Amino acid sequence: MRDENDNIVSKYTPGATYKISLSISTVSGGKPKGYGFQLLALLEGVNTNAGTLSNPSADVQITALGSRKYLEHKKSSANSTFTADWKAPDGGSGVVTFYGVANGNNTNNDPSGDTIVSAMPFNMSEESAG
Repeated sequence: MRDENDNIVSKYTPGATYKISLSISTVSGGKPKGYGFQLLALLEGVNTNAGTLSNPSADVQITALGSRKYLEHKKSSANSTFTADWKAPDGGSGVVTFYGVANGNNTNNDPSGDTIVSAMPFNMSEESAG
């Protein structure tokens, strides 16, 4: 998660917009032919959407399922980095937890030879006022 000055952040300022950048790297085996991911941001304790997702990169979409909005790949992508913007929730919202999963795949439309990795959860607390 990066701020408008491209600094990595671990706490959010309510209402501020941040750049989500998810990069998938291979830890064993050969280089995958394709990549994918799914990410969800929830408010701790109430498990509802946290903030607003927008501005997805070319291979990324925002998908609604029930009351939740997910950031995910459109289809298997040769690109291993995916980005979008995230506007932090209003003040007083508390901790936001990001849950995600990524995959490296061989593009044969079969799970054999694919690698699935849970990359999260990642917690961001609200920046204290003052």
